[in-house]
Parts: sequence; structure tokens; C-alpha cells
Amino acid sequence: MAQKKTYSFGFLKNGWEAGEWMKCKQSPIYFIRTYVKIDHPMLGLIPFALFIFQEALLSIFVKHRKTIILKPRQMGITTIAVAYVLWLCMFHPYKNVVLISIKFATAKGMLRKLKTMYRNLPDFLKEPVTNGSSPDEVGSAHEVIFANGSTIKAVASSADAARSEAASLIVMDEAAFIAQASGIWASVQPTMSTGGSAIILSSAFGMGNFFHQEWTRAIQGLGLFPVKLHWRMRPERDENWLREQRLELGEKRCKQEVECDFLRSGYNVFNMDAIKAIETRLFDKIAIKREHHGYEGEYVQYHHYDPSHIYYIGADISTGRSRDFSAFSIMDEAGKEYACFKGKISPRELALLTMSKGEEYGWAVLAPEVNAIGEGVIAIYQEYGYPNVYNSVSKVLRLNEWKHREADIMGWLTTGKSRNTMIAGMEEDLDNELIELNNPFFVQEAFTFIYDSNNRPVAMGKHGGGRAASAGDELYDDDSKIYVDDAIVGGCITNEVRKDPRKFGDVVMMGGFG
Repeated sequence: MAQKKTYSFGFLKNGWEAGEWMKCKQSPIYFIRTYVKIDHPMLGLIPFALFIFQEALLSIFVKHRKTIILKPRQMGITTIAVAYVLWLCMFHPYKNVVLISIKFATAKGMLRKLKTMYRNLPDFLKEPVTNGSSPDEVGSAHEVIFANGSTIKAVASSADAARSEAASLIVMDEAAFIAQASGIWASVQPTMSTGGSAIILSSAFGMGNFFHQEWTRAIQGLGLFPVKLHWRMRPERDENWLREQRLELGEKRCKQEVECDFLRSGYNVFNMDAIKAIETRLFDKIAIKREHHGYEGEYVQYHHYDPSHIYYIGADISTGRSRDFSAFSIMDEAGKEYACFKGKISPRELALLTMSKGEEYGWAVLAPEVNAIGEGVIAIYQEYGYPNVYNSVSKVLRLNEWKHREADIMGWLTTGKSRNTMIAGMEEDLDNELIELNNPFFVQEAFTFIYDSNNRPVAMGKHGGGRAASAGDELYDDDSKIYVDDAIVGGCITNEVRKDPRKFGDVVMMGGFG
């Protein structure tokens, strides 16, 4: 066992050292800016001169328990996270930190950075390290244990990487590239639920993977605190630097690694520039109301009811037990979206919720998708006597007759024709900025809503159609390869109904009338 010098706050040499120790304990910014040194690839060992955005990140780490960071390459974010971990463990006893990266070797590389920082601290700040095979070695290759009971461990990026760890903090570096990220995150949820912290950071790498899913949840206000960094935050970078990166990396890779762009070329149904613009706007938009319903169900409202307008609520319905979700959108006749919902609730719960919201919005026109289980929702509307339900106009062909007759069907009837029409209508309205979409669930699904090999607009992997995953799809678990389009369907129904409530005339086969 290595023999270490021992220092602690109670045995510092003089009042100045005691004062400095206390300043460092109170502020990771002061500690890092004043005492931490890093190994620069060109300049060697240098003081860690913090940029303003790096100081802001340290404050966020202290204030927010769970943080997700979308970053360009070479911003020093891994290094700042490592320095924060060193501060946390030296000045706070009994902390257990787990470092995870793409490969075990990379995670151990993070630990080596930390050891370099530790070795070059003044002795009076060093919390003694109790493991290591020699006096000059700081811990082992994969673990550093401090005398105050804190531990920092680098682990392999397997699904059960941190399952047995009662971690105070999980740091997941380049999470978009970690094959088993979803499994790792699931395994640490017991720790998270009892006060554990997390820092998840990565550059963008395609859509639909764990990091993209958690990022889109975070910007909806669900889960982690989101931080998006811009390449210009480093003062030495300008447009000339960006042009050099494009030449070096190529356009697509530069989009992801420098410009933090989740987009990929081709396949997407909606204009991704428009979707990105909505995502950015919603990032800064504050919801006036949030309600939780059922399993992972959330109702989000952005605008107050205005009695001078007419409102429409279109809904996509699921059983509440399958992979799909129920979803609805509330728009006025001009295409301004006031509120939206997505969650796993039963058809009856959805019927009651849409009726409640319909009443709040001046007895809005309700247009649930009537196919299959939607008929049960219509029955509940009739049971309660809701006064304003949308009627689809369809041409029905009765048995033993050759002439089509028009008939009203309560609810929105989705056919191949009406589905394509409503999706194309939404696409056109978004491109021409004819609607104000305020729907984080729609935005999340749009990234994985594609044209499949048969040119059908579907969610990736749904019904066995389309591509299973995005760029780098060989990295992802099977469970992450099937996506949903419930918020898109609900939003498209609402948008189509509010424009022309008696537009469609589809042909359906029905049984004879009595």
C-alpha cells in the first residue's frame, strides 16, 4: 500500500492555507482556476484557464443534479467534468463517482487526466489517496480512493456497468457513441431516485439513439437539465475555423461534431430545418401549465384560452398498454397550437381528458381517430353528451349495391388517402410557416419519422417498414430501433380538421344497414 502524506482542514500549516482550503471547498470555479493544471498536447503542463462557458457549466453542475450537454468537439467539456469530479471527491466525503465512456480504455483515460490534476496540486490541498502500489502512484489504473471515503472509478461501458455501484455521480462521456447507454442508464435509476447525480455529455451522432432521446426529453422539461454549447463559445474560433473543419471532417460530420446537428441526410418526411427551428424556439418557451396523466403522460399548455377563437382537438388513440402512446393537439382555426398531450392512458381516460380540455376551450371540436379502439372513445362522448364531435364524410358502399352513398361517421377516419393527405398538409403548412406548432412531442418524433422503402411516411422500424435506425445504427440495442408517430398523427389530424372539417370523401366497405 502506498504511504501518503496526510493533510486535512484541521491540520493545515497556517491561516492562509486554511483560508485557501475553505475557498476551494466552497467554489469549484475558484479551485480549478487557481490551482488545477492540465496537460496540453502542444504546450505541456499549463494552468487550467477557464472560459466563461466552462465556469457557467461548473455552476450548473453544482445547481442541477442531472445535466445533459450537447457539445461541439474540442470544447474541453470532458476535462471540465473531470476537474469537477476531483473537486467533488476531495472536498466532500463519501462520494462515489463512476466514469463511463465509449471504451474502458477511454474511461481510464479520463481517470489519468484526473490524476495529472491531482499530482500538480499543492500538498496542503490534496486529500490523501489510500490505494496505489507505490508512494508515487495515485490510485490504481481504474480507481482512486481518498482517505475521506470518496471513490472515483472508471468502468467498462456494458449494460450493467454501474448496476452494483451506489453512485453519487455518474459521468457518461460521448454518450451518443456508447452501445449500451440505454441499459446503463436504466441500471442506475435506483441510484438516481435516491439522490444520485448525473452528467451526460456528447456531440451529436445521428437520431433515435439514447443521447438523442434523452436530449429531446430534456428540452421538453422532462428528466435532465439541458445545456447546448456553440462552437463560437471558444473565443479563438471564427468562420475561417469553421470552414477548415468542414474541409477536414466533411459536411455531414462537421454538422454533427461541430454544429451539434442531429439531422441526417434524406428520408425525413418533414423539413428538418423547420423542425430544428421549432425545437430551438421551444427550448426558450415557458409552458404556462403542465399536468401529468397516466404513465409518462404529460399535458403541456403554451397559450391561454381566447374565447374569440374556435378550437379543434385531434387525437391518436392507443390502448395504454402497448408500445404506442395516445396523443392529442389543441389548435385554433388559424393554426396556432395552444396545448398538446402524449402519454400511456386508457381510451376511457383519453375520452374524459379530451372532453375536459374541450370544455376548457369553449367546447372545442373533438376529432379522435375512430379506427378500431377509437370507436370506444366516441361511445363515451355519446354517453356524456359532448356537444361538438367532428364527423367524417365518407362514401360507403353497401353490400349488394354498386352506387356509393355519403354517410357521416363520428370521429376522424384514417384511410391510406386521408393519412397521406393530412401528413402532406402538415408538411406544406410547416414549410410555408402557416401554423404555429408548439409541440415538443411532435418535434421529438419528427427526427425519426421517415419515408420507408415503399415511400410510406412511418416512424422508423414501425410495422417492419423503413430503416431501423439512424447513422451508426449498428451501435444501438433492438429496443431503441422502433419509434412512434402518435404526436405526429394527433397533430396532423388537428391541423387538417381545423382547415376544412368536411374535406374528405373516402370509399369504405361497410355491412348492410338494417
